[in-house]
Amino acid sequence: MLGKTLQNFASQLLSLLISIGDRFLLTAVLLRMWPTDLFADWTTLMAWSGLLGLADLGFVIFVGNRLQKAFGLGDEVGFQRQVGTAAFIYVLLGLLVIVIAALLAAIESASPFISVRSLNSSEAALALFSLGVMQAVQTTKSAFTQIYRGRGEFSHGVIIDSVSTLCIVVSALAAAGCGAGPRVLALTYIASQLVFAWGILLTDLRRRYPNLRLWPLAAERFGNARGGARHAMVCAHLCASDNLAAGARPVSERGWARWAHGRNICASSHAG
Repeated sequence: MLGKTLQNFASQLLSLLISIGDRFLLTAVLLRMWPTDLFADWTTLMAWSGLLGLADLGFVIFVGNRLQKAFGLGDEVGFQRQVGTAAFIYVLLGLLVIVIAALLAAIESASPFISVRSLNSSEAALALFSLGVMQAVQTTKSAFTQIYRGRGEFSHGVIIDSVSTLCIVVSALAAAGCGAGPRVLALTYIASQLVFAWGILLTDLRRRYPNLRLWPLAAERFGNARGGARHAMVCAHLCASDNLAAGARPVSERGWARWAHGRNICASSHAG
């Protein structure tokens, strides 16, 4: 217990240090490379896109709790179902965030409503849309990071997320140091999220949990798969009892009738 607590504390401390580096180093570089008004416009656009990050309304915490419950009960089928359902929901949520970002960008381009000084309406709209796409990618990823918490490996998940954040910060610093503007910097964030954040996360999940399916599937498909698994288990039990019937102890007439009825159902289902 103490060891896991120390691991969680160390991983959270690492995440905090990287976040501080992101806030201070990147801000210092941007202030040095950009005019003050341009940096103010970038901060305003980041704040607007940050509102899109609230689109899940805390649902990711619920996902983590459900995964923890399934893992604690030893229900691997239920754990897989929760992962697939969460992935399905968050893919739709990510698409919704992109649609909202596109609508905001279109409104900004046609009738500017964001207070910016150094960017015209089209440049601000494009940067806002790019930052919205970045938020969509990041929001969708948050559902998969809950797998670590569900498996009782919270500290490992924080470390994976911290490494991804560090790679993104380094990429943003490199782009800003080369004189990239808001549009290029926003595209750099998107590319870094896809290459580093998603790449590192999926690679580690595949390596750590090779039997876990990460594809988004609707809940009904998991329900059908679970029902099929249960039916297969019943059929296997009946077939095994068929092999042992010759040496089994005598049973009542009703018991034999139930066994024969179940075996006939199993055989007819396999024949169909």
